[in-house]
Formats: sequence, C-alpha cells, structure tokens
Amino acid sequence: MKSLSLRIFLVFWAALIAIVAAAIGVTILFLTHREELPRTRDVLVSEAAAALARGDRPGLEAWLASRQGDPGARVYAFDERGRELLDRTVDRPRERPGGFVNPPNGVAGVRLRPPESMPTLIAPDGTEYRLMVVPQRPGPFGALGFSEVRVPVLIFALAITALLSWLLARSITRPIDDLTTATQAFANGRLDAMPAPSTLARRDELGRLAASFGEMGGRIRALLASRERLLQDISHELRSPLARIRLALGIAAQPGADVSAQFGRLERDVERLDTLIGQVLSVTRLEAKMAALERVETDLVAVITDIVRDADFEAQAAGKSVRLISSSASASVAVDPTWIASAIENVVRNAVRHTAVGSEVLITFARRAGALAISVRDHGPGVPEADLMKIFEPFYRVTSARERDSGGEGLGLAITARVVAAHGGRVEARNAAYGGLEVELVLPSDAPGASRSGPTAPLKS
Repeated sequence: MKSLSLRIFLVFWAALIAIVAAAIGVTILFLTHREELPRTRDVLVSEAAAALARGDRPGLEAWLASRQGDPGARVYAFDERGRELLDRTVDRPRERPGGFVNPPNGVAGVRLRPPESMPTLIAPDGTEYRLMVVPQRPGPFGALGFSEVRVPVLIFALAITALLSWLLARSITRPIDDLTTATQAFANGRLDAMPAPSTLARRDELGRLAASFGEMGGRIRALLASRERLLQDISHELRSPLARIRLALGIAAQPGADVSAQFGRLERDVERLDTLIGQVLSVTRLEAKMAALERVETDLVAVITDIVRDADFEAQAAGKSVRLISSSASASVAVDPTWIASAIENVVRNAVRHTAVGSEVLITFARRAGALAISVRDHGPGVPEADLMKIFEPFYRVTSARERDSGGEGLGLAITARVVAAHGGRVEARNAAYGGLEVELVLPSDAPGASRSGPTAPLKS
C-alpha cells in the first residue's frame, strides 16, 4: 500500500465494519435462539384472561408483574376508573374500532368484549379490565438495548479494535524504530548503516523515507570518499614541487652553486604551487556552492573567440591550430564571465595539449532548443569508454594520455564540470568517430536578455 494515511483509514474502516457485522450477527443469533419468542396479541390476551380467572385482580397483577422483564411486547391493564393496575405511567392511545382478537378458549368465567383497540376482560364478578398491548420498541442504541446482545458485542468490539490497533501501531512504529536505529548508528560513525530490507521494501511514506535515508547515506559516503581522495591527491601533488624546492634550496646552499639558476627553478615551482592551490580552492568552493556567481549579460561568442585566439597563438608554436565555427555572430546570456571563461579555456587547453602535432582543435558553437552548446574536439588518443566520466574528477588522469609530465594537474576539467553545473548546465565527454576526444558544454539559454540573432558565416580565429 503506497499511502500510510490510506492504510490507517482502511484499518479503522475495517474495524467499524467488523463491529457492525458482529452486532447484527449476535442480534440475529439472539433473536433466533430465544427460548420464548415475542408472543402475539391473541396469546397475551388469553394469558391475561387465564390469570384473571385463576386469581381475580391479584392474579392479573401478578401476571403483569412477571412480564415486566420480557423484552417482547409490553402489556398494561386498567381498571374501570382508568387506573393502571401496577401504577405504571403510560399514554393510553385513542380507542378505535378494528382491534378484534379471538375470545380466550377454555377460560371459565371471563369474557372478552370485542371489537376494540383495547380489549376488555370481564371478571366473574362483572369487573371490567382494559388491556393495552404495546410492541417493544428498540432503544436509542438499537439491538444494543438488549442486555443479551450488549455484552458479547462489547467484548467483540474491544477485541477487534485492540487487535487492529496493535497491528496498525506495529506497522507504523516498527519502521520508525528501524529508522531511528539506523540514524543513531549513522551519527555514531557507521556510515554503512541502512534501514532493514523490510522497511526499504515498503511502498508508503515510511518506505520512501527509508529509501531517501539510504540515498542520503550513499551520497554522504561518496562525498567523504571523494574528499579523502582529494586530500590524498592534493598531498601527492604538493609533494613533488615541494621536493624540488627543497632540492633547489639545498643546491643553492652549496659553495660555488649557480644561485640564479636555482632561484629560477624555485620561482617556477612556487608559481606552480600557487596555481595548484588556486585550482584546489576553486574546486572546493564550487563543490560547496560557495562560489558567488556574478551573473551579467555576456556575449558568449565573444568570450569563446578571445579564448580561441589566445589558444591558437600558443598552439602554433607546437605545430597545432585552433579553429572556431559558430552558428551565431553573438549570443548574450546571463553568466559569470570569469568562471565561464575559465571553464571553456580549461577544455580548450586540455584539447591543445593532447591533440596530435599537425592537427587542429575544432570548437563549435551552436544554438539548441533552450540551450547553447559548445563542442571542443581534438585529434588525440582519446579516452577509454570506462573513464569518460572520471576525467571530470579532481586529479584524475588517464594513464595512456595524461602522464604527470604532460603539464596538467588534473583539475582543469573538474573545475569546468562544476562551473557549468553551477550555471545549471551539463558537461559530456565522448570519443569522436574518427579518433580524438570531444567535450561538449551545454548551458541554458533562457536567461533574461539572451539574444535571438540568426546564424552567420563561420568564424575563424
């Protein structure tokens, strides 16, 4: 059952139906197996006549008194002055014709005068007594007015409500206790703590809560594992330039050493450390969503053009080139220009670093439905399919293509992925059909002020 509220409703509804059914069943059983079923008016009148014949007025009074506990029809008798023989208060109905009854048989000295709604019994001494037969009416509680019905129905109602309430309480409190235990274990450091399989298998609100707890635990474990790997990678990356700095300082301290050459090496390693620390801080800020994105209307095509121009100038020295093909002359969109330029430049420089000598890096800008797509394709060795998503993790390197002497720290694509995600976009990597790696950045274009300019001729840097 997918709804806990529906389960509670159905349980109480089932309990109510069971109690009503039990009341009806017990009442029918009681009425069916009564030793004396309600007697007809003729029989009651005959019994009253027999009592009057046996004991005169005292006999009739004794018979009336014996019937007071009978749950069937009630019988009242009035003397000639209209006084009820047992002094009971009763509203006498208006007499009307049509109250015929059969004369009592075998009752000596008692006569019945019909036809009246209140039959009249005439004693042997001539005294007249009027009888009034009133059918038993159900009380305000219906069948529960009978004492023989009230007790069994009450016992059954208590039993069925206690059983269903206990089952319902267990159904609710058991998964809550399970979640409480898992939460306490998780808070005590057992990050693998999970609710029981029976709780996870539930399809109601508590089951969805348990599933959400499991997903939360998995994400926290993955985040902590990522943090641990990041710290390990940072310590490993810092160790190399620090070792070189220590070595350069040792050499510079020796007599006759070329101090200026060592200072140059120290300067390069310090700059590399500064760059690495800045990139690590950028990744940390973006992961924690602390980076304050200052969104302004920015011409994305102009940003890409500047990046391509600088990258192509540097690539020419290595016998490579960078080219841009754009479907629009401009594309104004609300982004953080500093962060978005850094994200695009990281991908472009990564492609220039790994594309083959004599080849070009092709950058394509195009509009899509509600999005702006930037594709960067190189002609390098590509990336194994299993590693395509891992290249966006901090310090991750593909062994065959990104050795430590390639000049990268393994943070550029990680920064790109987080910057694009902070702008509500996504990054995808795939191997090109004819070799090389293609990285695509997709940004939403529905920001206010986005231009709607049509396509123009391709641009070349």
